[in-house]
Amino acid sequence: MHRITPVSAAVAAFTFAAVAEAHPRLVAASPAAGAHGGSPAQLQLSFTEPLIGRFSQLSLADAAGRTAPVAPTQLSADRKQMFAPIRARLAPGIYRVTWRAVSTDTHRVQGSYSFAVVR
Repeated sequence: MHRITPVSAAVAAFTFAAVAEAHPRLVAASPAAGAHGGSPAQLQLSFTEPLIGRFSQLSLADAAGRTAPVAPTQLSADRKQMFAPIRARLAPGIYRVTWRAVSTDTHRVQGSYSFAVVR
């Protein structure tokens, strides 16, 4: 029979917490979720870990689900930010950013959020 000592429990908890934190987390976005403003020049998202460019991407769609014209997703020099220039001025309306980020340790996360373009 194995007994769990307080020390082994603490080590196990710390190890689990370290593994749980190993996924990239979105820490900032521009435009931000829920923002209301003019047509942005680009989408930019910042993460807690370096990303793999060919597996990480951004897309943009209007409220009807039509894809908006964005350039291919690029990464910053430290690979913790991904961005995609917007190729045309966006008409007023609600837009949804959808993203997928794969960190260098191959953990994948994804999400989406909306912002509004107003005149």
